Amino acid sequence: MDEAAALASVPDNHYDFLLSCHSLEHVANPVQALKRWNAVLKPGGRLCLILPDKRYTFDHNRPYTAFEHLLQDYRNGITEQDATHFDEVIRLHDLTKDREQTKAALIDRTQNNYTNRCVHHHVFSFELIGQLLNYCGFKVDMTREFAPFHLFTLATKTN
Repeated sequence: MDEAAALASVPDNHYDFLLSCHSLEHVANPVQALKRWNAVLKPGGRLCLILPDKRYTFDHNRPYTAFEHLLQDYRNGITEQDATHFDEVIRLHDLTKDREQTKAALIDRTQNNYTNRCVHHHVFSFELIGQLLNYCGFKVDMTREFAPFHLFTLATKTN
């Protein structure tokens, strides 16, 4: 089984289309992941990216991630074992929007993230998504909000 951010067993220029639905927020190094996703797409390939809209989720108290932060994570080679955001996640997580969750369970789940991959490392807006995709060799074709809490982006590989 491949790591979603690495797709090590997938050859370059292999797919016409990739769908990432509520997964990129669980990746510690989204720039690295998107650059790899770009590589496995054929020229002109499309990426459908669906991310949570923090305004309607348990992340609503967290700030949007800055593009520069994502670039710094990429330059620093952040791995999936990164715990940088765990204190923020635990402190700002709205348990009222996360059923079947207690503070103790949240802490345990967060501290064991490498195994269960439940933490949202980063919080995305359409502006951040556009900057990120552009940097990683994509052109944004369309964006749209979908109820109850989805940010939908369709992009095309440009390089």
